[in-house]
Amino acid sequence: MPSSVLLAITFLVVVCSAKHRYDRSTRESLTEWRTTECTMLNGEQTEPCPSPGANGDWPCIRYSDLCNGLRDCPNGEDESPVHCHFHHLHRAELDSIREKLHRLNVALNRRTSTTTAL
Repeated sequence: MPSSVLLAITFLVVVCSAKHRYDRSTRESLTEWRTTECTMLNGEQTEPCPSPGANGDWPCIRYSDLCNGLRDCPNGEDESPVHCHFHHLHRAELDSIREKLHRLNVALNRRTSTTTAL
């Protein structure tokens, strides 16, 4: 089965189960309008939490803090199984692309160095 079909099926299963897992107030808070713009922190991109804190502010967390086992967002959404499932898939896909680009770069460098040596 092609990976795109498998990913689409996984997406539908996760979305359908997530729809029933969260209560109405949580679902509504996930769609609230955010006025926060997150900035870089020590050279790392930050992302807004899905819901505001008790004071109404939308905290930003580092990308590396997503799905790390620690609750960084006010309601712990950064550790939600649904969010982390997609986060891990995204990270795995990026790692795969990086590896393929690295192998392609090495192969091109070998070809270039062989051509220049002749």
